[in-house]
Amino acid sequence: MPDQKPTTVSSQVPSQVSPLPFYCLAAVTATATLALSPFLLTPMLPRRLFGALPYQHTPREKLDVAFKLLSKHGALAPETSSSRRRLKFVDLGSGAGEAVLMASRKGFDALGVEINPTLLAISQASRLFSRTNPGTARFSSSNLLTLPYSSFDVIFLFGVKPLLSQLEPKLINEVKPSGHLLLYRFTLPATAAYNDKYEILERDGEMTLYRRVVEQT
Repeated sequence: MPDQKPTTVSSQVPSQVSPLPFYCLAAVTATATLALSPFLLTPMLPRRLFGALPYQHTPREKLDVAFKLLSKHGALAPETSSSRRRLKFVDLGSGAGEAVLMASRKGFDALGVEINPTLLAISQASRLFSRTNPGTARFSSSNLLTLPYSSFDVIFLFGVKPLLSQLEPKLINEVKPSGHLLLYRFTLPATAAYNDKYEILERDGEMTLYRRVVEQT
C-alpha cells in the first residue's frame, strides 16, 4: 500500500474586527437623535411641567414681512448713535434663533428665550457663524413667566393658544406703553382685557402687529 500522508487541518484564527465602524454608527445615531429631539421629544413633554410646545420653524420670507411691519410702524429704528438706547427685541420661544439673529442684524439688542436645550445649542452655534452687527444677539433658557416684559420694545411669539393662556397676565399687565407685540400665525383672543390694552396696527398674511395702548391718566 502506498504511504498515505497524514492530513493536517489548518485552523484559521479570525482577524480582529475593528471597532471604528461601530463607533461611527453610534456617533451618527447620537447626532440624529439630538437633531430630531426638538421635533420628537418636545411635543411629548408634559406641558404642565415643562411648558413645551412643538418646534415651528419661521421661514425667512415670514420674518421679512415681520420686520417690514415693524419698520413701517416705527418700531424698527437701528441706532447709529452710541448715545441713544437701542431698541430691545425678545422672541418668546425662539426655536433655532432665526428671528433673534435677524433682529440683531436690523439693529436691535435681541434676546431669544428657549426651553429646548437642543434648539438653544443650535441657536448659540448659529450666532457664532452669523453677522449680528450692528445689534447684539443673546439666547437664554429663562422662564417665560418671570421674564420682565417691561424691558422690551418688541415682543415676538408664535401665539399658540396654550402659550397665550399662560402669558396672558404678563402680556396684559407688564408690556410697556407703546410697546409692540408681534404674533406669528395666531392673533390675540378677542377679549375685553386684550381689546383695552392693544390696538392692531396691521396684519400681513400670518403676521399681526399690535401696539400697547397708552392709557390716559
